[in-house]
Amino acid sequence: MQISCTILDIYASKISVLCISCRKEVAMRKPFYLCAIFIAMLVLLSGCSDNSMDGTYISQDMSSQKFIFDGNNVTMSAFGISASGTYEIEGNSIVIKYTLPLLGEQTWNPTFSKKGDNIVIAGTEFIKQ
Repeated sequence: MQISCTILDIYASKISVLCISCRKEVAMRKPFYLCAIFIAMLVLLSGCSDNSMDGTYISQDMSSQKFIFDGNNVTMSAFGISASGTYEIEGNSIVIKYTLPLLGEQTWNPTFSKKGDNIVIAGTEFIKQ
């Protein structure tokens, strides 16, 4: 049996709902209403944080490479040289666009994967700090 309801009115202390199947008005108290809103917001916000790359990632090999992600911006550094630009993840690769002095705008498209909090770029694992 499917129950169908229509919201009639929202008051400060209760929500008045008309249950169409039984033609009765049902009062839903404020705590239930607030709890329902809180749960809905938690569900919506939990999906937003899943793919966040924000943070600093450092390689564990001898090259001491570092990536710092902030929003869609990235700063890469290795061997004392740094470059900043933007990135976008496309399937199993990451497209990084950056500018170098004398060389101008560059695009780097290495393989990419994520292992928990850590990432792998071009076969090198980077540990999130």
